[in-house]
Amino acid sequence: MAWVGQRLIADLKSAPLRNILAGLVSGLLLLGENISAGLLIYSNVLSPYLASGLAALLISTACLNFFAVNRRGLPYGLATPDSRIYSLLAVIAAAISQSEALADTRMLGVTLLIYWVVATACIGVALWLMGRCGIGEWLRYIPYPVVGGFLAATGWLLLTGGLNVALGFKISGATLERLWSVDSAAKILVAVVFGLLLWQLGTRSKRVWITPVLLLAGLVGAQLVRVGLGYSLAEAAQFGWFLPPLAPRIVFFWDWPRIPSIDWALLLPQIALIPVLILLAAISLTLNLSSLENVEKRELDLNQELQRTGLANLIMLPFGGFSPGLLSGSRSTLNRLAGASTPLAAGVAAVLMLIAIALGDLASWLCKPILAGLLVNIGLVYIDRWVFRSIRLLPQREYWVTIAILGISIVGGFLEAITAGIVFSSLTFVVSYCRAPAIRSMATGAYLHSNIERVETQQSILRRRGAVLQVVSLQGYLFFGTARRIVSTVRDRLQQSKVSINLVLLDYQAVTGADSSTAEVFSRFAVELQAQSIQLWVAAIASDYQKPLRPFLQLLPEHQQFPDLNTALQAAEAKLLDQYARRPKSLPFALLLPELLALPDDCDVPLQFWQRSQLKDGEVLYQQGDRADTIYWLERGELHLQATEAWDARQVLAGSPCGELAFLRGDTQPQTAIAVGRCMVYGLNRAALTELEASYPTVAIALYRWLLHRQSEQLQDQQLRQHYLQA
Repeated sequence: MAWVGQRLIADLKSAPLRNILAGLVSGLLLLGENISAGLLIYSNVLSPYLASGLAALLISTACLNFFAVNRRGLPYGLATPDSRIYSLLAVIAAAISQSEALADTRMLGVTLLIYWVVATACIGVALWLMGRCGIGEWLRYIPYPVVGGFLAATGWLLLTGGLNVALGFKISGATLERLWSVDSAAKILVAVVFGLLLWQLGTRSKRVWITPVLLLAGLVGAQLVRVGLGYSLAEAAQFGWFLPPLAPRIVFFWDWPRIPSIDWALLLPQIALIPVLILLAAISLTLNLSSLENVEKRELDLNQELQRTGLANLIMLPFGGFSPGLLSGSRSTLNRLAGASTPLAAGVAAVLMLIAIALGDLASWLCKPILAGLLVNIGLVYIDRWVFRSIRLLPQREYWVTIAILGISIVGGFLEAITAGIVFSSLTFVVSYCRAPAIRSMATGAYLHSNIERVETQQSILRRRGAVLQVVSLQGYLFFGTARRIVSTVRDRLQQSKVSINLVLLDYQAVTGADSSTAEVFSRFAVELQAQSIQLWVAAIASDYQKPLRPFLQLLPEHQQFPDLNTALQAAEAKLLDQYARRPKSLPFALLLPELLALPDDCDVPLQFWQRSQLKDGEVLYQQGDRADTIYWLERGELHLQATEAWDARQVLAGSPCGELAFLRGDTQPQTAIAVGRCMVYGLNRAALTELEASYPTVAIALYRWLLHRQSEQLQDQQLRQHYLQA
């Protein structure tokens, strides 16, 4: 702990007064909220344990903020037991205290404390593991209406809990008679009015002093009313208007002598709710950090904060802190507005918590309806934000999901609402994912070609006949629903096509995964296509999801399965070209040039301007980045144009040119040309082209016309390929 003291001393030297005042203001609000939380959790039959429970809350807040002294990037950050979590803890505490399995009520306090320790430890470990494994960003994908339903239900629980705290009993059908008394009506009126004042003046205003001034004014005003009516503190506490004197006692879990005698079966139903607490804690921390990102105007590291929060919750256990706590978005923002610029403010707030434990007897000066007003205020903030304001922000379907979760919490209970929220979340994800397109793009072989540069006649055949090939690019995670939609879409395309398609190529390059139900759907589709004399090919199936697709892949011959899309396109083009007359592999350049340029029969071909070169296998014709001063024609052999990106690589076959686009642009070569086997190449440089223009203008014009035509076709192919890849 030496680093804590050193950091506080350094902060004290930098901006002492401003940070101390900010810490006092924030600490006062944290103190009021912790006392209100204690009253919410330890009510009715649990009231005898209020002193020790309140001490655990204050110790938790103090420890969390002492450890926050080393928080990087958020020097004004404040941590406290979160209202969303302790509202659920209040429900769990009530369930344990009202359980029929509780044979000895004297064991109730120890039973609760054991549950707090187990829950806090599990939350700490889970949050730390989430951050350590780097899955924090996944929390941001929880559907917005489900989060809204959680928080609206929390708001209702805090609102009704605040009224229960003010009354001193739970509002139910059995207590309606007590509710209609003048005393009960007065308590509700004070709590509601004070909660509304805090909500309207404190929460909605950016002036940081309004909330603490209202809180102090409410407590002082309650004392003046008590004195004016002539009641003593003891009498006021007896009537339920003020707290009794408390002697908060810090309880250490190693001092509990009766742990072995606890009925652990009593805790098992509530232990099952710890995953819900973990989920609620993770969601709350994500929301808090998101609100601070809006303040900071930058992205914060959620995984790092998960680790830090989980570790802080584990460290505070030996010191008697049994209440799970998180970084608070609203209190951190208020601390910043109050002038906090260093972690000294958090340290001052932590010291204030410890002072409050030592001065427990002063609790008798605190008015319960005023403290209940703090809970009413927090509940109103949640309900206003997620019920009334969200109606203008959310689509109608998502808004009614939020209202449904809130309604379930009112009718069935908060735990049922959380269960419904998890179900709604799962259903919303499934429905939304099913609506997402599983087909990234569709193209025919007439437009989407491989990276082989072919001669004009072959390219013409592919453009005219390539429509018989249908390429379907898939994306996302494939399961039964998306697979059926893929099959239905491809089937419709086959029926609507004006050309008889005889080959369907499924491209899995953008697929992230697949389950076994996908194999069943695709297997039936493969059999259906085979009956129609249509071949089904697949490409780029990653090894990660080959196993669930194995029954489908076993139906396809090996020559219909390809490692990538380009290889599959090459095979499809070769199959298509086999059906038509193909140009021989080696065509003399003297015969090739007149045909390419469409020269008249009586036009002389000035071959002297072209320089002939022979390349050995592996020899480099030009390097990527070289100045493109020459156009090359390949008479014999094959060139491999090597590039940085895989899709920019090319194969140039005999009879095809290379380097013409960079030559026209006056640019550098985008690839490196390497000979595959022995090659014969003819080159025309810029100087020779100038002489050609002067001596043979007709040939030069034909050459330029052909180059422009060639450039337009290649640009079109590149655009179509880029569109396919980025669709």
